[in-house]
Amino acid sequence: NSSEDFITKAAKATKLLGEGKASFELKEGIYFGQETADGKLAAVFPGQGAQSTGMLRDLACQFPEFLESLKGADKAHRATLGKKARLLSDVIYPFSTFNQEDADANNDLLRKTENAQPAIGALSLGAYKMMTKRFGLKTEMSGGHSYGEIPALYAAGVIDEATAHQLSCLRGKLMGA
Repeated sequence: NSSEDFITKAAKATKLLGEGKASFELKEGIYFGQETADGKLAAVFPGQGAQSTGMLRDLACQFPEFLESLKGADKAHRATLGKKARLLSDVIYPFSTFNQEDADANNDLLRKTENAQPAIGALSLGAYKMMTKRFGLKTEMSGGHSYGEIPALYAAGVIDEATAHQLSCLRGKLMGA
């Protein structure tokens, strides 16, 4: 879990890639494959309970699709809960804490249904957009567990992103009441 560990793993993977391997698996937990698989690909989205403070932070910092999704979710969250509500992105990515009490308070805030559902939605949409737009992933169907049905509707092309954020915030507000 250190930078040295990452460099060692990356060197092993780079060596195998340089040898022209079509796929490989390293015991350190690195998997690579570029073969075409038969069958259809589905996107499956999680329900409430999958949230944690800082979730997907590294991807959110690297890929604009996450930032776009977070901005849309922030707008819908404030429109639903009022202008005095904290930005949803600040609930997902709170300032660093230096004691367990503050860390627990941040986690509790994110676990509130009015925050958890739109947070999961924002990052599910961001991840889906990243995988489809940036990496060319093509899904033929989508599904979601409980709350995950809303991001699944977006992935299926039934609703647009703004509607997905609005529905996520409204669902979270109503279920949290």
